[in-house]
Amino acid sequence: ESLVQFVRDNTRNQKLVFTRLTALRKYLGPLKLPKEWPQDFTEEHKKQLDTGPGLNAEEVIIECIRNNEYLCSEVVPFDLTEQFGGLLNNTPDPSTSPLLEYFTIVCQPDGEKALPRNQDSCVGVLLSDTLDTVKECLESVFTTGGGSFKAANPENLVRVLCSTIMRGNLVT
Repeated sequence: ESLVQFVRDNTRNQKLVFTRLTALRKYLGPLKLPKEWPQDFTEEHKKQLDTGPGLNAEEVIIECIRNNEYLCSEVVPFDLTEQFGGLLNNTPDPSTSPLLEYFTIVCQPDGEKALPRNQDSCVGVLLSDTLDTVKECLESVFTTGGGSFKAANPENLVRVLCSTIMRGNLVT
């Protein structure tokens, strides 16, 4: 949380932290459990370990790009969008995930000016066949009948998709 406050609304600090993006990306997602355990660590102990919600690296990245057109247009790598897509896909209901904010901000960092390169990347990731949960969630919002998945907050998905096509992008 301290790092989030450090970068919030501070372009200089956002750029500074974003120079360490490679290190920060190692902490995206839930905490990872060790591959090997001490001998006296029982299965009961292992069951008590919680791997979520992680170290908040996602929120730090989101705050770094918020209102920062330079980082969004010049520095954010495509594979970061893919990584956020994978994290979103691992949530039970993507429509309720705060990770959706990444896609909105990377497409429109200031909420106004659209960045076509990022819009195209986000469309490609969000509509990817490899993201089964995201695809099911989107289909539950935009198709009628069929499917057992019901998005709890369909308006969140609509908001993200609007930011990917707003003001015309490479696709539209």
